This record gives sequence, C-alpha cells and structure tokens, in this order.
Amino acid sequence: MGKVSQFRPIALVTDPRYLDHDTANSLHPEIPARLESILKRLESSPLTPYLEKISPKKAEMNRVLAVHDEEYLSSFEGTCVSGREFFGHPDNRLGYDSYEIALLAAGGCLNG
Repeated sequence: MGKVSQFRPIALVTDPRYLDHDTANSLHPEIPARLESILKRLESSPLTPYLEKISPKKAEMNRVLAVHDEEYLSSFEGTCVSGREFFGHPDNRLGYDSYEIALLAAGGCLNG
C-alpha cells in the first residue's frame, strides 16, 4: 500500500449550508453535529493536505427532473416548508431548509 504522499487530491464537496439540513431530532443520525464532527476529524487527519474542498452549486432543475418527477419534487418541497418532521417515512427526517439543501447536495454530486 502506498504512502499518503502518493495520493492524488481527494475531492471534498462541502458547504456550510449543509448544516441547514437540521432534522431537529437529536436521536436521528442526520444532525448538524454529525457533519461538524466528520469535518473536524477530516481537518485533523493525515489526509488534510490532499483534500481539495469544492463548493457545490445547486443542481439545475432539468437534471433533477431526469430522475424525479415534478409531483415528487413539489410534494417534497411542500413537506419541508410545512413544518412536518418527515417525508413519506419516519426515517426520512427533514427540516424547513431540507429541500434547498437537497438541491445543493445533488448539485455537489453532479458538478463536484
């Protein structure tokens, strides 16, 4: 196995806005503190010099619509802004900003 110094840059797609996906449920794993902990650990790891931070841009709607229909997206957005705690299933926790953060995360995957 090669040494860390032989690694190519490692893309880390991240944005402070990801923390806005706040499920307001400390018992659910998708909480801002979890992401903060992961980022803190990465920043103090031997990989730090090889991390290339990339800021995501929101996914273009035509690309999102290639995999989700408008009705689904509209329902998801409406559920987020309604104040309900989950979408479809209790394990799909969300918050008010989850729709916008989902588009940002999708853009990070597509364009990162």
